[in-house]
Amino acid sequence: DKPEDWAFLKKYSAYHQLDPKGLAPHTGAAYKYPPLLMTTSTRDDRVHPYHARAFVKRLEDLAEAAGPTAGEEPPAPGEEGRGQAKKSGDSSDLSGGPGKAGSGQVFYYENMEGGHGGAADSKQQAFMTTLFLDFLEATIGKGRLDK
Repeated sequence: DKPEDWAFLKKYSAYHQLDPKGLAPHTGAAYKYPPLLMTTSTRDDRVHPYHARAFVKRLEDLAEAAGPTAGEEPPAPGEEGRGQAKKSGDSSDLSGGPGKAGSGQVFYYENMEGGHGGAADSKQQAFMTTLFLDFLEATIGKGRLDK
């Protein structure tokens, strides 16, 4: 209930640090967000999946406001492909796209099971690990998510 507490805590909130002008917090310099894989579980009993959904939505809104980057055609209606909630399946279910939120791509995966740890059993844990590795290969490696 103390404004000074919120002022302090807000500095640690990634959600509240997203700047619509694409400027880095504290420095005001132009900033490009890196690719992001946001994962959550529908059954997380500690952190509601809304928080991940809202973060991805804010990134999408920033990307939309930024418009296409130089030399890039805007996506056709219905082809944006950013941040679609995928709830199960193989890594081809991972959605994402040319999210312009500072030129980084935004990918979102929501597991219907799993709870706070993100996976309910060994099979799901293996899937999530594969999802993370696919994301890394596609974003910092030489692979692609849309094979």
